[in-house]
Amino acid sequence: MTRLKRFAGRVQFTAVKEEVQGLIQLGYGYKMIHEKLVADGKITMSYDTFYNYLRRKKQTQPTKEEDQKIHPSMQKRRLGVSNSESILKHDKNPDRNDVI
Repeated sequence: MTRLKRFAGRVQFTAVKEEVQGLIQLGYGYKMIHEKLVADGKITMSYDTFYNYLRRKKQTQPTKEEDQKIHPSMQKRRLGVSNSESILKHDKNPDRNDVI
């Protein structure tokens, strides 16, 4: 197997990024997407390289446009705010006799 030149995988992934996103939304697995793109001659990178680019893509933060598509209750969860009451309570004036 020939090795890609430095950053050639990134160029190939960027070229097919939208197609990959569409296939993921349709429910295709990563391996199937890789096999399809290789068979179509759109990429030549190994599956490991392809998967690493997918993993990096998932770790990036969504853009403001993507953030607006998320339901408001999910936005609160992303910020760490719960929709329900916390099970931990803070007493501003604790009775020290109860604790000891």
